[in-house]
Amino acid sequence: MDTVEQLGAILGLASFFALAIVSLLVFQLARDVRRLRDWAGRAPERAAVAADRANQDYAEQAADLRRVRAESEGDTFWHTRNVAIAAVGAVIFGLGVFVGISNLTGDDGGNRDASESGQSSNGPSSGGAPARIVPGTIRVAVLNGTSVPGLAATVGATVEENGFQLGAVTNSDQSFDLSFVMYESGHKREADAVAKAISFGRVRKISSEIKSVAGGSNVIAIVGRDRTSE
Repeated sequence: MDTVEQLGAILGLASFFALAIVSLLVFQLARDVRRLRDWAGRAPERAAVAADRANQDYAEQAADLRRVRAESEGDTFWHTRNVAIAAVGAVIFGLGVFVGISNLTGDDGGNRDASESGQSSNGPSSGGAPARIVPGTIRVAVLNGTSVPGLAATVGATVEENGFQLGAVTNSDQSFDLSFVMYESGHKREADAVAKAISFGRVRKISSEIKSVAGGSNVIAIVGRDRTSE
């Protein structure tokens, strides 16, 4: 009997401790459940906070992209502007060089053309058209380039017959096979007119040797051996 009573007392005490432990576990479980419910209840708030943070991050990234794009567009604008300025400067420089070269070569060319076309007293009129050749204003020297005497005088008579002034009539120190007309720079038109009038088919610029015996005439008729048969 005593043993049964002792065993019942032990079991009762054990049951008490077991009940206490179960109660503690139930309490702990209830607290965890309440925490889970609280966490679950705050989930929308966390989602809203996360969404706001994401929107803020997106806005910052968009602002960075816009800033980078603006800087890039600005760099492109200035680069394009610099290239355009450089191109315009190169064109202006090229035009300046072209005009300078044209001026340098144009003066000589113009003088050369004026010399070859005989633009002197019988040069272009004020209207731009070549003035009419006036034979009486052209002084022509005649040189005999052969050993046949009297040829220069014969040609000189033809010169006068065509209305030109007759200059020096003398012998040349050189011999020539063909007859031609020589001229000073700027008197080619006069030389062409004389050559046509006396049937000398060639004209050329005067040489220093002929000039020394031309007596100051701007146009000189050189009689060659081709005129000895006439």
